[in-house]
Amino acid sequence: FEFDPQTGISKFSTDLLFASGSDEITPRSFEILRQFSAIMNNGDAQHLKILVVGHTDDQPIAKARVRHQTNWHLSTNRAVAVVLAMRKSGIAEA
Repeated sequence: FEFDPQTGISKFSTDLLFASGSDEITPRSFEILRQFSAIMNNGDAQHLKILVVGHTDDQPIAKARVRHQTNWHLSTNRAVAVVLAMRKSGIAEA
């Protein structure tokens, strides 16, 4: 986890949330998102805005995977999965 105090941007330094080609959050990542949500629900952090951005790797989507037509679809589905997981951890949607 990286935090840049000059920009206020926080990010995970590696993709530990998803397996390649998947939008299902890995079991160990739920705990990381829960801890992040707890931090963001505390003190001055409650006033910060959270922008969730989904990314993918450089592997093309396999034709057998109907769920994600393209990597663009996969990245948006990943972002939605993170937002929903954080909501379950108590982050309010604006």
